[in-house]
Amino acid sequence: MHNQAYLSLGTNLGDRLKNLEQACVELKQYVVIEKVSGVYETEPLHYTEQDPFYNCGLQVSCNLDPLELLSKIKEIENKMGRINSIRYGPRLIDIDIIFWKKEGLESSSIVSENLVIPHPMWSDRLFVIRTMSELDIKKWMDSDLEKKNIDTVKLNQIITYVCNLDI
Repeated sequence: MHNQAYLSLGTNLGDRLKNLEQACVELKQYVVIEKVSGVYETEPLHYTEQDPFYNCGLQVSCNLDPLELLSKIKEIENKMGRINSIRYGPRLIDIDIIFWKKEGLESSSIVSENLVIPHPMWSDRLFVIRTMSELDIKKWMDSDLEKKNIDTVKLNQIITYVCNLDI
């Protein structure tokens, strides 16, 4: 496997834990899951009139390029029953590529019409920072937070540890 991706998974409809587990099963068709963060219950951001989310982070390796992985992720979301509705609204599953490491590089930046890596809002979302900090990207991430002068205490999002995924 030549590339590493760092994925953020979220769900707030139905059996949230089962949704995260099913997403991991589906992802294993295309990637090797190397590390999984804990699962956290998080309050919704932006559109707050909805149930809390379960979120977790994955460190995966794959032979796909970022746009190929994005295409597979969209297929998985559709297969699991995700329906596009209100922006930032309720969802059965949401899988975002947060960071990308091409073989031999510390981290990679990608900007295309359909994909921006690092994810443009990762440093504004405490649930992403928390889950990614449990993966092997923490050193780079902490350096970037320092460069951006982000004080995570001021992000004001309630996050509660739930469990570890059984995958």
